[in-house]
Amino acid sequence: MKKYLSILIFPIIFSCNSLRTATFDQTAYQKTVEIKVEADKLIDISKEDYSLHEKDIENLKNQVAFILEYEKNRPNNEISYTMWELMNNKDKSLLMGYFELWKKNKTLSSSFSEEAKKQIDEAFSILLKYESSKTKENEANLLDIINMKK
Repeated sequence: MKKYLSILIFPIIFSCNSLRTATFDQTAYQKTVEIKVEADKLIDISKEDYSLHEKDIENLKNQVAFILEYEKNRPNNEISYTMWELMNNKDKSLLMGYFELWKKNKTLSSSFSEEAKKQIDEAFSILLKYESSKTKENEANLLDIINMKK
């Protein structure tokens, strides 16, 4: 009887563990908001020369490095971590990609900055919704961005 019971229980436990998602984390949420606000400020002034704001951009990069490391070490948190990897990738068209382009071109046009800001803000909004409520819908929305930007 014990043998049959363990055969039944093992798959149930294994499948439950594979469905785990990280719970709400105030630090992750707050740090994401802080980074979004700072990124918005910098995007708004990217028509100015990059070198004038290099120190602020370095500070933002350090904040992103912090949240990336923080998210990497939270259990059951692969989706948020993957999104932060994307945001941190300077070869992609999200956050660090934007700052890499600014550095390369020295200045960016207002029209380009406005469009890029909409896309970056949308990515942040979806990430924040997912962080505050780990629903299947919010997860699917975040995965859509991740899969689109890969």
